[in-house]
Amino acid sequence: MTKQSSSTVLFAVKIGVKLLLICGIVALLLAAVNHITKPVIAQKEQAEEQQTLKHFFPSMTQAQTLSHDTQGVVALYAIYEDQTLLGYCCTTGAKGFSDTVEAMVGFDAQTLQIKGVTIVSCADSPGKNKISDASFLNQFSGQSNADTVDAISGATYSSEAVRECVNIAAQAVKAAAEPSTQNPDTTQINESESENVAQTAEGAMQ
Repeated sequence: MTKQSSSTVLFAVKIGVKLLLICGIVALLLAAVNHITKPVIAQKEQAEEQQTLKHFFPSMTQAQTLSHDTQGVVALYAIYEDQTLLGYCCTTGAKGFSDTVEAMVGFDAQTLQIKGVTIVSCADSPGKNKISDASFLNQFSGQSNADTVDAISGATYSSEAVRECVNIAAQAVKAAAEPSTQNPDTTQINESESENVAQTAEGAMQ
């Protein structure tokens, strides 16, 4: 091997080692950033969820997580004002046009009728704007399921996903409302905790 060839190989090795070191440092930095921001993001999402719960039940003082076995359910809560059960909130997901649509549905404790529906996430476009419109979501209020609500022209897949979300939520809440099937876990989120979480998340993100 000539001197020039040896120099070329050595140069390539040095470059390779430097690239490996750079990649390793970048990976460590990304891991550190993720470790720091992950709990902050989780707290922020929890605070936003609590705001949505209070939109359905303004006098809510506590949200108790309920266990469930209904497919498509993301989260199920029993909503209380002190010791009085106000209703239920259920977040569910269903396949839209290009992605999963998630919606939160609030139900009255006495009638199990829908108090309201809000879109949690939707990547479909332009379906996202149409299914988030009040003229569509308000049709669910006072109903026990989504059977009487029609899909939206021009956003058929997205609106059908919302209807499916509502029906999944109705099924889960109906099961949860039966005394023999109620099985709350130990997770309870009260109003003061929600406010503290929101303040902590906002401070950490600044």
